[in-house]
Amino acid sequence: MLVKATYTFNFEPDTSDLDDIIIDKKEFSIDLTKRELDYMLLNKEIEASDFEFEVIDDGDDHKIDD
Repeated sequence: MLVKATYTFNFEPDTSDLDDIIIDKKEFSIDLTKRELDYMLLNKEIEASDFEFEVIDDGDDHKIDD
């Protein structure tokens, strides 16, 4: 069996004042989002109850009853 844990995190980094400083705003935005997520994990602002869990029958060990 496989357990899929999913957490959806939406973050809107403000890059409006970075036109002359940052060339690749997309990569910079990804980096800022990762840093925010790291901060939230480190400071225990995200916990297991924030995730959605789904058990998937992957055929590896035993059948999962519906």
